[in-house]
Amino acid sequence: MSVTLPPHHAIFCTRHHEFVSKGKKHSGNGKEKKEHAKVACLSCSRYLCKQCDHEAHASAPANKHHRFPVGELQSFIVFDGRELKGESHIRRSLSAQSGPFVAPSNKATTLYDNFQYSVRKFPNRPCLGERVVGNDGQIGPYVWQSYKQVSERALRLGAALAHLGVTPKSCVGVYSANRPEWVIADQALHAFSLVSVPLYDTLGPDAAEVVMKQSGCVAVVCGADKLDAVLRLAPSLPTLKVVVVMPNRPFEKPLDLTKALSGASNSGVRVLTMQQAEELGSANPRAPLPPSASDMATMCYTSGTTGAPKGAMLSHQNMLAASSAAQQHGVLANPDDVHISFLPLAHMFERLVHSLLLGSGSAIGFARGDPLLLMEDVETLRPTIFVGVPRLYNRLYDKVLSAMSSSGGLKAWLFNKGLAAKKENLLKYGEVTHWFWDRLIFGKIAAKLGGRVRIAITGSAPIGSDVLHFLRIAFSCAVIEGYGQTENGACSTVGMPNDQISVGTVGVPIVCNDVKLVDVPEMGYTASDCAADGTPAPRGEICMRGPNVFLGYYQNPEQTTEALDGEGWLHSGDIGVWLPNGTLKIIDRKKNIFKLSQGEYIAPEKIEQIYQRCKLVAQIFVYGDSLQSSLVAVVVPDEEEVKLWAQQHKINGSFAELVSNPALLKAVNEEMRAVGTEAKLRGFEVAKAVHLHPELFSIDNGLLTPTLKLKRDLARKVFAKQIADMYEQIAAADKPIKSKL
Repeated sequence: MSVTLPPHHAIFCTRHHEFVSKGKKHSGNGKEKKEHAKVACLSCSRYLCKQCDHEAHASAPANKHHRFPVGELQSFIVFDGRELKGESHIRRSLSAQSGPFVAPSNKATTLYDNFQYSVRKFPNRPCLGERVVGNDGQIGPYVWQSYKQVSERALRLGAALAHLGVTPKSCVGVYSANRPEWVIADQALHAFSLVSVPLYDTLGPDAAEVVMKQSGCVAVVCGADKLDAVLRLAPSLPTLKVVVVMPNRPFEKPLDLTKALSGASNSGVRVLTMQQAEELGSANPRAPLPPSASDMATMCYTSGTTGAPKGAMLSHQNMLAASSAAQQHGVLANPDDVHISFLPLAHMFERLVHSLLLGSGSAIGFARGDPLLLMEDVETLRPTIFVGVPRLYNRLYDKVLSAMSSSGGLKAWLFNKGLAAKKENLLKYGEVTHWFWDRLIFGKIAAKLGGRVRIAITGSAPIGSDVLHFLRIAFSCAVIEGYGQTENGACSTVGMPNDQISVGTVGVPIVCNDVKLVDVPEMGYTASDCAADGTPAPRGEICMRGPNVFLGYYQNPEQTTEALDGEGWLHSGDIGVWLPNGTLKIIDRKKNIFKLSQGEYIAPEKIEQIYQRCKLVAQIFVYGDSLQSSLVAVVVPDEEEVKLWAQQHKINGSFAELVSNPALLKAVNEEMRAVGTEAKLRGFEVAKAVHLHPELFSIDNGLLTPTLKLKRDLARKVFAKQIADMYEQIAAADKPIKSKL
């Protein structure tokens, strides 16, 4: 379908199937034209101009003429002649003229082309940097490698791998913390049509073995601290031929590789340091073997906390489409930009950012990997683009408010005064700067991020509205929220950089994506849903289609079919609602898997099964959501075990009385803590608060299905008060700073 681009104030008129703007089939003065750009019909969910509204509802009573202002439309409905059955209209970016496709501004078709564009245009500009230790033993400033130097090192490494028998389209693991050598290895793989298999730096040997074995890694480029683990796994990895070890990092305690390297021959695997590999490549040069756009670029494994890891296959087109679309959406990067890399490169979110920056000639500096030192690295690097997750932003928010609250007196009064003034300005006009208060108060706060940040991006999990407002005010820069998954290159919708008023939404489709919502009737979400005031509010599972959608899961056709339908729509498992201005809000999760605020995936059923090993626990409902950093649990104690416990502790009372006894709550907490430790639950998988409930979940009270599965949505509603109380207890224990926003 061909679509003519509208001015941003225009509305798509469903009566004429075109954008309503000045000079198009509509009479009247300019004032009327501006007015009809804010008219929508609540009874038929259509955007209509004033004239068309009159024509469409001429026979309806006057009180049926529902009109409401929708503000500036941020995405439009694609009318493609489909009969809508159980799904919303497709929505598309206002910038997508003829469909969900995007051509990168640098004309690249692969990630190799993307990087080489900057190598040719900005050969001597800084590309990758890290801090080094000076002669005095103190950590010094950032030292940089140019685009030309990085490219030369990548080509030497790639030539060495080819010389050692690593053939095109083979999988190569990259097992390391973020550092320049991670990117150099990745670019070497792109140059010789190899597939990167990133492994989280925190991944244990067992999980690493699963990933490397399933993907059939022929080689691994790893950090020095991972070499022993890789060599121990080598006998169980029949495809592994080569291991390249990155050098010791300049600011870390040196690791002695002599013993590991000398014993490496016993494993049957060729082991080289990165320096040796580059020297081998220099002695045996090879011309690059660039990939095609459809070739697989990476196999990114999803979190193992949700079950068996799945290898999401993404092509060069997939990854480049996502980053290029984000760039055209307004997340612009240029050669003067500087980014600090600390989110794991094994995650597609950070890979997306790197793709955008490396195709724009920007500089990427690496944090040292210690969360306690991150802000010192930030102040030293002074980035212009800052990419984080809600957990980090929440920490900044709490830290600033705590400092201001404890300062007291005039300083606290001025801060609160400036905060109120800037918030008023922000909500009225979308302004993030203020000529007076920035100089007096907020410039000093912005200096905590180096003082040069012009755009901050948050993703991976939802962020609180109060925190989002505060970031825009305190750091005096645009802060936008995005939404995506590994399976679509980490980006599908993004907030508009010029809209700094909106909160609670993840923006609009990027230019390479069509997005629609599909009914989930078992959860009560449909495309025909309306808000309490009658405003159309289509709800359903978020589905995305476009060139950034992945190729499927490696050797897993069943789950590929579950995620990708026959028309190429990626079914996200997340529940969204379309707001009147065309932005998307995430409101729920279809499957029993969710993220906490720091981005960690939670599989509640797995955790419940572990906790049910407790003698005192008969049933349990583990709850968490993306605005919280911890889990809580509703526990139905085992009546027989509770009576035995009561006898042992000489406590009298009925079962209901015992359940309300603080001593029993303490005993349940202690047992759950012990069982969780034994099962090696990670910190974010531990329930931080527990509520004891006296009545078993059952079919009769509606909390269990006929197959005896917990109805989580109903349980969430039934125990809403108890859940809220538990989070208040956690907050009180953590002594948070109350927001003044």
